[in-house]
Formats: sequence, structure tokens, C-alpha cells
Amino acid sequence: MHILVFGDSITQGAFDAECGGWVNRLEAYCFDSAIKNDFQDKPLVFNLGISGDRALRVRARLESELQARRDSDGLMLVIFAVGINDSMVKIETGENDTPIGVYEKALQEMVDIVRPLGCQTLFVGLTPIEQAKLDPIPWNKEFAYRTDEIMKFDIVMAKVAIDNKIGFISMQNVFGVDPQICLSDALHPNATGHRLMFLRVKDYLEKEKII
Repeated sequence: MHILVFGDSITQGAFDAECGGWVNRLEAYCFDSAIKNDFQDKPLVFNLGISGDRALRVRARLESELQARRDSDGLMLVIFAVGINDSMVKIETGENDTPIGVYEKALQEMVDIVRPLGCQTLFVGLTPIEQAKLDPIPWNKEFAYRTDEIMKFDIVMAKVAIDNKIGFISMQNVFGVDPQICLSDALHPNATGHRLMFLRVKDYLEKEKII
């Protein structure tokens, strides 16, 4: 099976100096499991996270990325973990970087592209932040990340998952009661945060007997 994970800088593994992010941790776990089982049914994990990506950008590259990484046996799990950049708010207007309706439509189109291929699809929800340090964003002061806006986009992702009867892994409480311990710059998880994300995804995939 091929596991393809699409997303942004958090998917890419930003700020995890130990292991390169939750997706790379999943890849290492699957590889270690394969060694223990003489490489029987070894899943291949592809990290397709790109820093700064929004849903529309993932949608634009989805078909070519799928084509390039098709499993010869046709077994593929496609994971989408995107939306936190879409939720960004332009301080002057209060508008999201991506209108929430456009975001929902892009997610649905992704599902519609993957479904005919006979692949499984899974959504990974948006992660907690430290809003006080991100309103405005220090590296882009015209914008802000706000918890209530992130929650709106997270709810939309969950709705698309329910409507299409596909999996959704919530990340809203993944860092516990004190998220700042798991964050590097108030937005991106540090190594501890990425490890907790990996464990939540791994537990879901094992429960569903995907890995």
C-alpha cells in the first residue's frame, strides 16, 4: 500500500528537528514494522506537504501527484491535512485567506478525484495554536491566525468527511491542556507536538487495520 499525505508546512514537518515531522515519524514506524515482518505488506509513506499550501494548491497538484505514485496493486490511502493557512484572517477586512465556501468546495473536489481510483481517503484536522502570539502574525503582520476561525475550517473538514463517509481524525485536543508546550512558534508543532500527532494518526490507522 502507498500512503500519500498532502498538506502544508506542518505536514512537511517544520520545526521537528528530531524526526522531521509526524508524517516522517509514520514512515519510520511503517518501515520498522516492515523489517520486523520480513518486509511483508510494507506500506510506503510519501510526504507531500509543501510549506504555505492551501486547499486550492493541493487540489491543483493532486492528480499529477497521484499519477506519479500509484501503487501497482491499486492499494492507496490518501490523507489530506490542509486548512490552517486557508483560515488565516486579513486583519484589515476580517476576511479569510480562502473563503470558507471555496475551501469546502476544494475538499469535496479532492474527494471526488480520489474516489474513482478506488483509494481510501482520510482527513486530518487542524491543530491548536497560541493565538496571543499570532494576532498579528509576526512574520506577516497584515494577517492573523485565530482559534475561532481555525475551528470553523476544522468543522467544515469534518462535515465533508461525514458527508462522504470517510475518516476524520480531530487534532483539536492533541496537545492537551497546555498547547504551548507542544508548539515551536505558536503555530507549528515542535518535536513533542509532532510525536503526539503521529501517535494519534498511527492509533487510528491501526484501529482501522490500515497499517
